[in-house]
Amino acid sequence: MATSTSVQFTVGKLDAGMAILLTEDHHLIEFPSLLLPPGVTSGSIVNIGVNRNYDQEEAQSKEFWELQEAILKEFGRNKPESPRLHIKQITQTSVILEWEPLVLHQAKLKALNIYRNGERLSQHAPIGINYINRLMGLEMKCIKKNVYIETK
Repeated sequence: MATSTSVQFTVGKLDAGMAILLTEDHHLIEFPSLLLPPGVTSGSIVNIGVNRNYDQEEAQSKEFWELQEAILKEFGRNKPESPRLHIKQITQTSVILEWEPLVLHQAKLKALNIYRNGERLSQHAPIGINYINRLMGLEMKCIKKNVYIETK
């Protein structure tokens, strides 16, 4: 089902691919002159019809949402899981952290950042199955450590 509207215009000016069209009640629009019929010049009167095609809108909307669902199903259902950390060795001023292989699902690892008290200590893009990092120069007081994975 399509609805249509037709409006009459007077061509005011043709210039560099654009036509200035005027309505009877003095509204002005710019229109691509390529879409005008051959032989149209300044002063010509043209009727321009505009159609809305509901069937095509519905078909394109359905196709768009099917694509969105396919993308969500492939990439959006399973988020990367938080890293599981273990302390391999600890002294008063250093700690060796070990973590299990990361479960990223469809995401790709961009970086793994280790923070101490909100300050980044190191950044890694590990390749192996088991990951180990040694943090040295730690103070003897209580320290909060965070490990963040960055994915793309």
